[in-house]
Amino acid sequence: MRTSADRSGWVNNTGKKVVHNIRKGKKMKQYLGIFMFSLFIIALRADPEVKIIPDSKERFVKLNDQLEVTCFVTTKSDDKRNLQWTKPTEDDLGLQTKRVTLKSGMIKMYSNLTLTSIKKSQLGKYTCAFGASEASFELKEAAEEKRQANFTYGDKVAVLSCNLLDVDEDKIKKVEWYKNDTLVSELTEKKRYKEDPENRTLTITDPIRADADLYIARFTFKDIEAPYECAVPYAAAPLVLKFEKSKNLIEDDNMELQCKVKGYPHAVVTWLKNNKPLNVTDSKRVVLSTLDGYKNARLVIKNVQFDDAGDYTCKAFSEYFNESDSKMLVVRVKDKLAALWPFLGIVGEVVILCTIIFIYEKRRNKQTESDDNNAEDVDGSTTDKKEGLRHRNTQSNNPTA
Repeated sequence: MRTSADRSGWVNNTGKKVVHNIRKGKKMKQYLGIFMFSLFIIALRADPEVKIIPDSKERFVKLNDQLEVTCFVTTKSDDKRNLQWTKPTEDDLGLQTKRVTLKSGMIKMYSNLTLTSIKKSQLGKYTCAFGASEASFELKEAAEEKRQANFTYGDKVAVLSCNLLDVDEDKIKKVEWYKNDTLVSELTEKKRYKEDPENRTLTITDPIRADADLYIARFTFKDIEAPYECAVPYAAAPLVLKFEKSKNLIEDDNMELQCKVKGYPHAVVTWLKNNKPLNVTDSKRVVLSTLDGYKNARLVIKNVQFDDAGDYTCKAFSEYFNESDSKMLVVRVKDKLAALWPFLGIVGEVVILCTIIFIYEKRRNKQTESDDNNAEDVDGSTTDKKEGLRHRNTQSNNPTA
């Protein structure tokens, strides 16, 4: 059994331990508070986060392609530092940093990295830094294995395909086909298009020349925000659609001729007049403009003159196929008064006809009067001037009869 002295000693020791623990707890709280305050100060002094848009650690490109990415950071208005772009072969790319003041009083800094024609030497890791904060991405070449096709009358199907050789299949999320920035699954004739995601193919059934265009196989990846676009052409030789056979104009009218061309790649359009290149030096009257993506396919001549009449030919030449196609129409220019001449002719004919009728009637009346006078002379008829009566020669008034 414990004696009273032992109990008092135990109590004193326990009390000392409790007091010691309390003091120790206070110190821990103090240390923790100091630590948290230090973290707060460090956070205040830390550089803000740098971001790159599109946000991808990797970007797949092909040589001679174009690339544009933007690096930005939001910081205090009095921060005079700039964003800095670097890559392994160059310490500083020397790109300009632009500043925009926000409503909050902070400023947003941004810097654009633009590559117009990517070369092998430009592949690698790019880093955008702001003080100790940075963001980076790696530019990689994607080798394409693709199959293109050419349009031919009578084809039942046309098959296009594209695969990326240096990209792991696990990274590819999906592949979608586009035509003129429109999903083929949303085209009006979508039933003729069949996609095979596994083999990365696009099949066009019963193809027509209007199907010829540049098709895009857009690859999207699981961990890469930026997509990759593989361009696959479906080519067709140029075809100039038929013109009206002739065009009749009146002097000082405006003439517009439209040369509509089908085929891909786009052919070069030129105009001929009477089998010679059209003179377009008179830029005020003769204007060439783009039509349906074809340069110089629309021809406008203002205030046409008689010299503008002739045979006009639209010629479309494709360097890809080394072929050309053309169509011609005849342009006629009439005088301003051309519509008046037939009317004047009709009026003249009417006047002449009326004159002839008048002269004829007048002569006929004179002839009739002359015939009557002759008849009176032959019959010996007299006129009673006093009574104004004509008496015929009878037995009663002519005894000699």
